[in-house]
Amino acid sequence: MTSTETRVRNIADVVLGVRGVAELHGGRFGSLGTYLAGERITGVRIDDDGSVEVHVSLNIDAPIRKTAENIRAAVAQLEHGPINITIEDLT
Repeated sequence: MTSTETRVRNIADVVLGVRGVAELHGGRFGSLGTYLAGERITGVRIDDDGSVEVHVSLNIDAPIRKTAENIRAAVAQLEHGPINITIEDLT
């Protein structure tokens, strides 16, 4: 695995482990994600400047602000650049 692949997979795993996260989300048009050899990780992108973008759907009963804070804190354990969290949907 490449460094980027490992980073994206680790971010996806940690985000999906946050209580209240239902799934990663591809954004409004389903285009947000990272393309890897033979697959695509939806909802996570690391930009050239090192910033991380995460898009998620939350469970309907999850507290939105607190869950977003928990996602950011979890990702911050892995990445040190800016972390942008977008709540796309409630399920």
